[in-house]
Amino acid sequence: MKYLILGAGPAGLTVANKLKQAGVVDFLVLEKEETAGGLCRSVDVDGSPFDIGGGHFLDVRRPKANKFLFQFMPEEEWEKYNRDSRIVINGNTVNHPIEANIWQMKSEDQVEYLKSIAVAGCNLGTKMPKAFIDWIYWKLGSKIAEDYMIPYNQKMFNKELNQLGTYWLEKLPNVSYEETLLSCLERKAYGSQPGHAQFYYPKKYGYGELWRRMAEVIEENIVYSTSVRGIDFTTKTVTTANGSRYQADVIITTIPWLEFDDIAGMPIDIRTS
Repeated sequence: MKYLILGAGPAGLTVANKLKQAGVVDFLVLEKEETAGGLCRSVDVDGSPFDIGGGHFLDVRRPKANKFLFQFMPEEEWEKYNRDSRIVINGNTVNHPIEANIWQMKSEDQVEYLKSIAVAGCNLGTKMPKAFIDWIYWKLGSKIAEDYMIPYNQKMFNKELNQLGTYWLEKLPNVSYEETLLSCLERKAYGSQPGHAQFYYPKKYGYGELWRRMAEVIEENIVYSTSVRGIDFTTKTVTTANGSRYQADVIITTIPWLEFDDIAGMPIDIRTS
């Protein structure tokens, strides 16, 4: 075939539907589960939707992406929400994000957090570090790092946080000492809000409904219950758990590299990136 797409999650489904919209029909999607959606799948539990991969939602900041997705699930089927999350820390209950709402803490705690933010690396003009934990200290100061960000991220991701990259952390709101001080003095949030301060979620379904509908459009081009185990970059071939082999001019993989038992001929630029 022309294109072989590994994984029928949001990325794989998007590529596949973009190909079909461009008039390309010579493609195939391999998916290890019985249904599409990847980590964004939903199931029905006692008549209510349950998102099996966590609380996913549609970001409002990218209208071009949303316009594409609304082709499969129209905007009128979505509800737009303002996020309202709270953090309990040191006896204080504050709104999310913590760095924009220190003004909601007790006065003595505000002072300690302000002192810490004032000497954070980003406010002193020091070079941005590459390690995850160092980045947290550099961006937010030691108080927010140790009281909240490090334990929170260890709970969410991994005890060894330096295994994570830092490329995605730029999405955090900007924090300057001046803005934080102003917010404490004027008792209101300053600075930018995180990208998911507003978001869409389906009115009647789980988030997985969107990806289910995208899969329906290309259902003749998806093979389910097929786990990929090997990939050969030289011959452009993949091998599945049941021994089947698929070959294509272009292989697009959206699955984790750890899913592969055997990888052959990986180009050096991919291996070292």
